[in-house]
Amino acid sequence: TVKAAYRWNDNVMTYGSFARGYKGGGFNLDRVQSSNGLSSGGTGIVPVLDTSFPGEFVDSYELGAKTTWLDGNLLLNATLFHQKYEDFQLNSFLGTSFVVRSIPEVISQGLDAELLWQPRSVRGLMFQSGLMYADTKYGDNIPGGDFVAPTGALYKLPGAQMSFAPKWSGSASVTYEWDVGSLTARFNIGAKYVSKYNTGSDLDPEKMQDAYT
Repeated sequence: TVKAAYRWNDNVMTYGSFARGYKGGGFNLDRVQSSNGLSSGGTGIVPVLDTSFPGEFVDSYELGAKTTWLDGNLLLNATLFHQKYEDFQLNSFLGTSFVVRSIPEVISQGLDAELLWQPRSVRGLMFQSGLMYADTKYGDNIPGGDFVAPTGALYKLPGAQMSFAPKWSGSASVTYEWDVGSLTARFNIGAKYVSKYNTGSDLDPEKMQDAYT
């Protein structure tokens, strides 16, 4: 991890960072079949003897700012991020078994922002909200018979939005605190929004989850 930050004044600080992460490889406990006994082969019944999958790497870049306004009563932070995964480990269900497949490239990029406000006119009142946009897609070129249309079990993946990865998500809450003798009482109400996303590793349209709050 490498990070650098610069404080322009008492109210504005900007930063940039780079990090490289790693997840170890392993072996599938369930057997896989193909046309030629290789994981890159097409659909078939020949057992693939090599059940290993490689380690996963990710390069993560961030560029952000942390700011305060209204004499410190309003905080606004935002971060732009770009993450590139190599050999992403996708756990997929192939009808009879769960198998980890290695995806050569996955890109996730977007914006993460948060707001915190304490009005000076009402002591103990606080508003908080957050918003994230994340465009997370599989690479266009994924080798292996399972990724070839229309017969491959995972042919919908190349170039598509990743499963369990909504493009938009947000939250908002209001908190109020007041003194009750020597104790503190607190009231809080909050909401969270998530845009639609697919819940299947094969991106079957029937597995689409609608947006909800």
